[in-house]
Amino acid sequence: MKKLSVAIMGLCLIASSPAFATNWKKEYCGNQDYIPAGHKYPHLHCGKDFYTYSKSSSNHTNMVNGDQVFCGKVATTLENIIALPPPTDGKAAMQASVQSVSDDHCAR
Repeated sequence: MKKLSVAIMGLCLIASSPAFATNWKKEYCGNQDYIPAGHKYPHLHCGKDFYTYSKSSSNHTNMVNGDQVFCGKVATTLENIIALPPPTDGKAAMQASVQSVSDDHCAR
């Protein structure tokens, strides 16, 4: 009986966990490593399990680590991108990407 209870609890945990993790690069970055493409600053750096905004080579904001989304950092990053001057390369694409993450994972 005890073994059956443990087995049922294990199955419940598996059933309640997500079937798959978000691939941030594929889902929010058009399967690109960087938005805009290349290593221009500022940019979004996107990977399978991370999503980062880089203002410069030494100033990074990690908005996502695995499936953990830091909504405060997403909101601040979105504000920072909106405040960029209009001719900033990739501004519209970065803003759209971060807004999508906010809408999908942080909207209340």
